[in-house]
Amino acid sequence: MKLRLFLATLMLTLLCFSHQVSAQDTSVVVLKFEEFNVDQSISAAFYNGLVAGIEDHPDMKVSSSGELTLQDLMLAMGCESPNVECLSGLSAMVPGNQMVFGQVQQSDDVVLFTVRQFDFAEQRFVREVSDMSVKGTAGQIIDAVPAVIENFLYGPVGVLEVAVQGGSPELFLNGDKVGRAPTILENLPLGEHVVMVRDSSGVEKSETVILRRGETGVVSFDLGGVADPGSISGAPSAVPGWILVGVGAAGIGFGIFQTLQVGSIDDDFAALCAEPGNVCEGADASLSGPEAASRARTLADDGGTAKTLQLVGFSVGGAALAVGGYLLYRSYSYSGEETVSFQVSPSKDGFQAGMGIKF
Repeated sequence: MKLRLFLATLMLTLLCFSHQVSAQDTSVVVLKFEEFNVDQSISAAFYNGLVAGIEDHPDMKVSSSGELTLQDLMLAMGCESPNVECLSGLSAMVPGNQMVFGQVQQSDDVVLFTVRQFDFAEQRFVREVSDMSVKGTAGQIIDAVPAVIENFLYGPVGVLEVAVQGGSPELFLNGDKVGRAPTILENLPLGEHVVMVRDSSGVEKSETVILRRGETGVVSFDLGGVADPGSISGAPSAVPGWILVGVGAAGIGFGIFQTLQVGSIDDDFAALCAEPGNVCEGADASLSGPEAASRARTLADDGGTAKTLQLVGFSVGGAALAVGGYLLYRSYSYSGEETVSFQVSPSKDGFQAGMGIKF
């Protein structure tokens, strides 16, 4: 314990003489950040970028940066918690007007950054970013580090343009509804944001964007392929209707063919009855011979079969046309346009059916 306290005091003494800062700038000491399971390339990029960002700030200059963490200073000071009283007491040990410290922690592909800047004269935090998250590979996180630093140094100065084709959906930023797109959002925190749009049917699309100072972030969504709930999406399919209409047309055609068969058989039977010696009606009905009698029985059987098939064809065809026409009506009129009309009715010789479709 005594050795650690001695080393901490020695390091602070050396740091006090490490830099000279002009009077008009706020001198800032950047302490070493605490790290928890962080890729070293990420922590190095963040710390070096933070020191460079403060050095480039128009109102601040780095007076020192080194290997001491806040915990080291608290140990040297005898503090147990980083409250305002403890931090204010560190002014005698820190060669600057302000002190920047914090921590970086990583879990899988997510890194959390916490950065605080304490002013000794005002005895308060003048800048603070807590648990700012960036998700991705090490390279992607390193690319986002400048935005994290700019957000800490310059605050919410981000600008985001959300472009949308095919509608005006609800707009969400990091899970919070912020209006409707397309739009331009200003005064946003710099860094990574998740932008999501949701159309009236509930379909959602999202993109991740990193906002930088002095640049307008742009995300675009194409909702042209998303169906509107009042028309295409949820509309009944026209395929079953067309299949039934086809079956109905075939049935009606079969019934018409059997009607022609019945007429032909009736003509053949009438011709048989007209032959000399044949009587086909009344109590004295008789035929001239066995051949004529056999022919009459065949015609009678064929006629009965044709009439049965005629009835089946018209019945099945009419029913299929009726159901198919109804399904087509539902499908094509789902959007509110009555594009299909259908009529089926009996007639003296069978059925009459008609259907009209507007395109």
